[in-house]
Amino acid sequence: SYTLTSNNYFTLSNKVLTMKEKTPVGEYSLTIKATDTKSGANKTATIKVTVFAKNIDGVTITLSPTSYTYDGSAKTPTVTVKDGENTTLTKDTDYTVSYTNNTNAGTASVTITGKGNYKGTKSQTFTINKATITVPTATYCNTLTYNGASQTLTKAAPTGFKFANNTGIDAGEYSITASLTNTTNYKWSDNTTGNQTFKCSISKKSATITAKAQTINYKGTITNNINQIETSGLVTGHEVTGITLTASTTNATQNGTITP
Repeated sequence: SYTLTSNNYFTLSNKVLTMKEKTPVGEYSLTIKATDTKSGANKTATIKVTVFAKNIDGVTITLSPTSYTYDGSAKTPTVTVKDGENTTLTKDTDYTVSYTNNTNAGTASVTITGKGNYKGTKSQTFTINKATITVPTATYCNTLTYNGASQTLTKAAPTGFKFANNTGIDAGEYSITASLTNTTNYKWSDNTTGNQTFKCSISKKSATITAKAQTINYKGTITNNINQIETSGLVTGHEVTGITLTASTTNATQNGTITP
């Protein structure tokens, strides 16, 4: 008969040596005693058994969550690793974790590397979706009135896009171009990445021109020059360079004053 000296990881039965589950990696010296059933004589022998690390490529990796939206920060989903249905491996004891391409939008990956009783590597992917930006409209326009100087037609663009052609001087309508700053990580709410356009405008400035009263002789003519008017509301540096005044009455029969 054969017996195995006390050992925590191996058993011997019917000449069959059996290793228990979760036996740590390493080399083991086992002493086996053989007993002659007739004479009772004993003999011992020592054997060496080497337990090698298990390849980790057979485990199941579960990530949580499996998708994100880009926000500029690195994404590190929780990793759960199981060897079979009932054995959950322990991070930094059975494996280590590393992440690849886990900041920008696209397909990122988690790689586990075996440690201790496990060897090799296995990877699992997850998704980082593009951030969605609402297509800009005239709500971004500033309310402007002509003032003779260059004016910015739009409010500041939030993170993710920028404006072009958004300055103007003269009163009128302008076409504004909005473009994404990074089409890798951003998309418009209409699922496109190309330029968007909308309209902004500069309103005309109100100005008042008033004719002064004139005294003219019977059968005389009205004086037409810019000294005969008063102005308000003109932009600094602007002036009236020419006028045409018409008498408010044409049937005067005597000298008098024409009042605007």
